[in-house]
Amino acid sequence: MLFAQEVNATSEDANEALLDLATALRQPEHAAPAPQAVQRAKPVPAPLRRAAGSSAMREELQRRSADYRAFQLKLNEAREERIRKTMADVRASLKAAAQATRPLH
Repeated sequence: MLFAQEVNATSEDANEALLDLATALRQPEHAAPAPQAVQRAKPVPAPLRRAAGSSAMREELQRRSADYRAFQLKLNEAREERIRKTMADVRASLKAAAQATRPLH
Protein backbone atom coordinates (compact mmCIF):
# COMPACT_ATOMS: atom_id res chain seq x y z
CA MET A 1 0.00 0.00 0.00
CA LEU A 2 2.79 2.39 0.91
CA PHE A 3 4.50 1.63 -2.38
CA ALA A 4 1.35 2.51 -4.32
CA GLN A 5 1.06 5.77 -2.41
CA GLU A 6 4.67 6.60 -3.17
CA VAL A 7 4.19 5.85 -6.87
CA ASN A 8 1.07 8.01 -7.07
CA ALA A 9 2.54 10.82 -4.93
CA THR A 10 3.85 14.01 -6.46
CA SER A 11 7.57 14.64 -6.40
CA GLU A 12 7.06 17.20 -3.61
CA ASP A 13 5.27 14.60 -1.44
CA ALA A 14 8.00 12.05 -2.17
CA ASN A 15 10.76 14.49 -1.17
CA GLU A 16 8.91 15.29 2.05
CA ALA A 17 8.58 11.58 2.87
CA LEU A 18 12.30 11.03 2.24
CA LEU A 19 13.20 13.97 4.49
CA ASP A 20 10.94 12.61 7.27
CA LEU A 21 12.64 9.21 6.94
CA ALA A 22 16.13 10.71 7.01
CA THR A 23 15.25 12.80 10.07
CA ALA A 24 13.82 9.78 11.85
CA LEU A 25 16.92 7.71 11.14
CA ARG A 26 19.22 10.43 12.51
CA GLN A 27 17.41 10.51 15.85
CA PRO A 28 19.44 8.86 18.65
CA GLU A 29 16.31 7.21 20.06
CA HIS A 30 16.38 4.82 17.10
CA ALA A 31 19.91 3.72 17.87
CA ALA A 32 20.35 0.11 18.85
CA PRO A 33 20.82 -0.47 22.57
CA ALA A 34 24.32 -1.39 23.69
CA PRO A 35 24.69 -5.14 24.16
CA GLN A 36 24.92 -6.18 27.78
CA ALA A 37 26.83 -9.17 29.02
CA VAL A 38 24.46 -11.85 30.27
CA GLN A 39 25.68 -13.97 33.12
CA ARG A 40 24.51 -17.52 32.65
CA ALA A 41 24.96 -20.35 35.06
CA LYS A 42 26.93 -23.33 33.80
CA PRO A 43 24.64 -26.21 32.93
CA VAL A 44 24.82 -29.06 35.38
CA PRO A 45 24.55 -32.47 33.74
CA ALA A 46 21.70 -34.59 34.99
CA PRO A 47 22.74 -37.69 36.89
CA LEU A 48 22.77 -40.80 34.74
CA ARG A 49 20.17 -43.35 35.63
CA ARG A 50 20.16 -46.89 34.41
CA ALA A 51 16.92 -48.19 33.05
CA ALA A 52 15.61 -51.42 34.51
CA GLY A 53 16.06 -53.34 31.24
CA SER A 54 19.19 -51.55 30.07
CA SER A 55 21.22 -54.74 29.53
CA ALA A 56 18.45 -56.25 27.40
CA MET A 57 18.11 -53.03 25.43
CA ARG A 58 21.88 -52.85 24.98
CA GLU A 59 21.99 -56.43 23.71
CA GLU A 60 19.14 -55.70 21.29
CA LEU A 61 20.93 -52.60 19.96
CA GLN A 62 24.18 -54.50 19.58
CA ARG A 63 22.40 -57.32 17.73
CA ARG A 64 20.63 -54.89 15.41
CA SER A 65 23.79 -52.93 14.66
CA ALA A 66 25.69 -56.16 13.96
CA ASP A 67 22.89 -57.27 11.60
CA TYR A 68 22.99 -53.89 9.87
CA ARG A 69 26.78 -54.06 9.44
CA ALA A 70 26.50 -57.58 8.01
CA PHE A 71 23.80 -56.43 5.59
CA GLN A 72 25.93 -53.46 4.47
CA LEU A 73 28.93 -55.74 3.90
CA LYS A 74 26.75 -58.06 1.82
CA LEU A 75 25.53 -55.12 -0.28
CA ASN A 76 29.10 -53.83 -0.73
CA GLU A 77 30.31 -57.25 -1.87
CA ALA A 78 27.43 -57.55 -4.36
CA ARG A 79 28.20 -54.07 -5.71
CA GLU A 80 31.89 -54.87 -6.06
CA GLU A 81 31.01 -58.09 -7.90
CA ARG A 82 28.76 -56.19 -10.34
CA ILE A 83 31.53 -53.65 -10.95
CA ARG A 84 34.09 -56.41 -11.60
CA LYS A 85 31.72 -58.16 -14.04
CA THR A 86 30.90 -54.90 -15.84
CA MET A 87 34.58 -53.98 -16.19
CA ALA A 88 35.42 -57.47 -17.44
CA ASP A 89 32.67 -57.14 -20.07
CA VAL A 90 33.95 -53.70 -21.09
CA ARG A 91 37.53 -54.97 -21.41
CA ALA A 92 36.36 -57.95 -23.47
CA SER A 93 34.33 -55.76 -25.82
CA LEU A 94 37.24 -53.32 -26.21
CA LYS A 95 39.60 -56.20 -26.98
CA ALA A 96 37.14 -57.63 -29.53
CA ALA A 97 36.69 -54.20 -31.16
CA ALA A 98 40.47 -53.69 -31.31
CA GLN A 99 40.97 -57.08 -32.97
CA ALA A 100 38.15 -56.44 -35.47
CA THR A 101 39.64 -53.12 -36.59
CA ARG A 102 43.21 -54.46 -36.83
CA PRO A 103 44.29 -54.68 -40.49
CA LEU A 104 45.13 -58.16 -41.74
CA HIS A 105 48.53 -58.62 -43.43
